[in-house]
Amino acid sequence: MAASVSSGDDGDGTMSDINVTPLVDVVLVLLIVFMITIPAVVGSAPIVINLPEPGSVSAVADIPPMTVNIQRAGQNQLALYINDRPTNKDDLVTLFKTLGLPPEDQPITIRASQTLDYGEVIGVMDMLHSIGLRKISIDTQYSE
Repeated sequence: MAASVSSGDDGDGTMSDINVTPLVDVVLVLLIVFMITIPAVVGSAPIVINLPEPGSVSAVADIPPMTVNIQRAGQNQLALYINDRPTNKDDLVTLFKTLGLPPEDQPITIRASQTLDYGEVIGVMDMLHSIGLRKISIDTQYSE
């Protein structure tokens, strides 16, 4: 299949383009065949997984989660609740010292009111981080 390029306007020259339509048709047919046969093959083959027994793994020491709720108390005041125990921003560090400083891997969840500024929530997160807490997450609630 030699292709030659003709010079001039004569219509007797050979065509140098490849017709890709049959190639695309074959590829699409093969794609459809694979799309139909693969789910049938995978669905009929049982997959056996050896799962561990529930008692075979030792339990990890559970550290109860700690929740910090942040709300607006006044014009420039924040009301903080640590596991439903009221405190304020100034007494946060002393409250942790009286409760006993939690370990670094203590999970902390922050719940903040929507009316608070982003900077105020970040300020509380920085205070918790300065105490030594490293696992800080923010609780969000889906609303439509």
